[in-house]
Amino acid sequence: MLRLSYERWLLLHRFTGLFVIIGALHGLLVDRVIVASTVLRVVFLFISLVGVSAYLYTELVMRRVGPSADYTGAAVQRPDEEVLEVQLAPVGTPLRPRAGQFIFPSFGGDDRWREHPFSVAGVAADGALRLAIRALGADTRRLHERLRPVDARHRHRPVRDVRGGPRQVWVAGGIGVVPFLSWLAEPAPGDGRRVDFFYSASSEAAATYLPEIRAAEAAVAGLQVHPVLTDSAPRLTTRQILDTVGGPPADLHVFLCGPQGLVDDLSRGWRRAGVARDHLHAEEYAFR
Repeated sequence: MLRLSYERWLLLHRFTGLFVIIGALHGLLVDRVIVASTVLRVVFLFISLVGVSAYLYTELVMRRVGPSADYTGAAVQRPDEEVLEVQLAPVGTPLRPRAGQFIFPSFGGDDRWREHPFSVAGVAADGALRLAIRALGADTRRLHERLRPVDARHRHRPVRDVRGGPRQVWVAGGIGVVPFLSWLAEPAPGDGRRVDFFYSASSEAAATYLPEIRAAEAAVAGLQVHPVLTDSAPRLTTRQILDTVGGPPADLHVFLCGPQGLVDDLSRGWRRAGVARDHLHAEEYAFR
């Protein structure tokens, strides 16, 4: 099986729009079925224009007009052998990503710069950003091994923020806990939300952020934490969660982030249990 580094995959991905343009021209100029039918030609032209416009906007406009800021790596810590914590201090006016959003930082250093999506684990009062990164693939492992405080710079495009309703279930698997850390750092006192937070890890040693989450549980009204350590307990299931939280599934807003298998299994279980599709929010952690 062909395996590409993240940088090569990203470069190829950015050029896929060119194949859309070539395919559109081929269909309009060569395909006899499309050329012979006015209806098909109009529909094909409309779809092609939408696809090409989206590609050109992403590559030529969004990358240049989206919010951006420069940061320097103020601190780099390794709380365990798989997790890297990076504190990015703003150089000039900082971004203000909301809790739960992720960003696309570029990291420099001995290797060439590369852009990679990471969730924000917290934002300090002075605008400093906190990232927590697990070494899952070649790129993140190299980052874990080589990143030094002065290496991390330049950040842009914070995206994605969902708040949900008053009755919530959060499920984090492994490093998927990161988006929830930023939510815990920005509690909304008196908002009446009740949150059951299931933090799944292979062992207590692997549950790197459990002490921080326990401290938040004592400080945030309506938050209840449920650690799930799979070396001594079965893998987390939808039925187990429902038995713990109670209440009609239709009233729940569910937030999932973690390994793809866990997210897929629980998502199917929640839909079968009756959780509305627009109440189910899953963050994919596929980039490595």
